[in-house]
Amino acid sequence: MISITSTSSSGKTTLSNKIAEEVGKDKCYVLSQDNFYKSIPDEVDTSIYNFDDPKAIDFDALIKVLTALKTKTYSEIPNYCFKTHKRIGYSPIDFEGSVIILEGIFTMCSISIIEMMDMKIFVDTDLDFL
Repeated sequence: MISITSTSSSGKTTLSNKIAEEVGKDKCYVLSQDNFYKSIPDEVDTSIYNFDDPKAIDFDALIKVLTALKTKTYSEIPNYCFKTHKRIGYSPIDFEGSVIILEGIFTMCSISIIEMMDMKIFVDTDLDFL
């Protein structure tokens, strides 16, 4: 299991996909932490909601999915809609490979997740570039 983290727009997804391409798509699964944003209640003004706070992530659900991927048991990934800021269902996971990549800005904000990882990568990007 590999965790890739950094700031927004730093290349985490690009790096994750490149690793998956090199390892082989059938052997590697890329999981985006973005799928685990919590649904925003209707009464909350999304223009002032802080999506850059770890409290916005459902870490319990993320840990459950990572555990299922690692043990090759059935699980489903939430589908998050960035337009409505709500979960819009779930997608089943069908993965029998050996490499799992978790990418996102909060992938190292949970001790439980950190302890699951075999490798941790921080993408160090010049902020002037962003």
